[in-house]
Amino acid sequence: MSNPDFLPGDATESEPSVTCNTEFRRDVSLSYNRLGDVQLQLGDTAQALGFYEKALAVAEELVKLDLANTQFRRDVWASLWRFGDLEEKLGNKAAAKDRFTQVIERLQEMKRLGILAPVDEEWIGKAESRRAALQ
Repeated sequence: MSNPDFLPGDATESEPSVTCNTEFRRDVSLSYNRLGDVQLQLGDTAQALGFYEKALAVAEELVKLDLANTQFRRDVWASLWRFGDLEEKLGNKAAAKDRFTQVIERLQEMKRLGILAPVDEEWIGKAESRRAALQ
C-alpha cells in the first residue's frame, strides 16, 4: 500500500473496499494498539497516541456494524483503558479520569445488556479504582 494511513474499507481506485470483512478490520485495530504499545515503549508518546486513536476508531466502527458482538465492544473499552494509562503517564489527570469514566460506562452498558463476560466484571471495579486515584 502506498498510503500509510490507508485503512481497509477506505476504497480507492486501485484498492477495493473490504468493510464487510470485520475479522480483518479487527486485526487492523489490534495491530494499531500493538504499534502504539511499541511506540510507548520507545518513548514516542505522540506516535503511541496516534496509533491508539486509529485502533479506537476502527473498534468503534466495528461495534456500529455489529452491536451484538461482545468482542468488538471489549476492544473499545480496552482501547480506552490504554488511553487512560497513557494520559495518566503524561500527567493529564483530567483526560485519564475521563477515559476511565468511559471504560466504566462501556462496561456497565454491557452489564445492563447482559453481555458482559463474567471474567470482565472485575474490570468495572478496577476502572473505578483507577478513576478514584486520579482525584
